[in-house]
Amino acid sequence: MNWKRQGSAVLRMVQLKDGRKGVVVLIGKYGKEQHAVVVFQKEGTEREIVPVEKLLDFFTPEDLIDILCVQERVFGERHIIPLEIK
Repeated sequence: MNWKRQGSAVLRMVQLKDGRKGVVVLIGKYGKEQHAVVVFQKEGTEREIVPVEKLLDFFTPEDLIDILCVQERVFGERHIIPLEIK
């Protein structure tokens, strides 16, 4: 998937099963809600920020696996190959 680095965060676009589009933002290892969120653009400059774990039923299985694996590979402490994102 097309992950990009923005500062210390990594992000990519996602479309949920209900048609909503947003940006997945990962800023830390698994375990805290604010370390993996989806940002939805509302009217004007207003945004809605929702933790990934509150949207589990709305992701395709492929997107959810990608999100969790990238979070672990970039921020985690397990012994899997780190992911370099530019």
